[in-house]
Amino acid sequence: MVPRYLLPYFRHHDADEGMSAEISKDGQVFNPGFEALAIRFRDAGILFFIWLHPETTEVERGAYNSEGKEILAFCNRDSIPVIEGLKYMQPEDYRDGIHLNEQGQQELSAHFGTYLKKYLSKYK
Repeated sequence: MVPRYLLPYFRHHDADEGMSAEISKDGQVFNPGFEALAIRFRDAGILFFIWLHPETTEVERGAYNSEGKEILAFCNRDSIPVIEGLKYMQPEDYRDGIHLNEQGQQELSAHFGTYLKKYLSKYK
């Protein structure tokens, strides 16, 4: 627990200074789980898209941190549809640095619903 919760407060800030380290990978390479899921779903013909969930610091800044930018690059490179939550979420949608409150859950649900209806309408 110490490395995950305390060390981010003692590290030197990088280019994302002022951005939260809520989902820090401790310097590891990009999460290979994204690639594995994309391949598995593509091979099975299952809809796969990503909701890129911003932290409150990203919402306040109006830009994703380096991890968010890396996920966007992955989605663009692999033609994976992505819904950029940063375009829709407001600071008042959160109960803390990353978790949505009831209002935020409703906002997220509305955009998921819109996306799914649009996607599924292709198969009528």
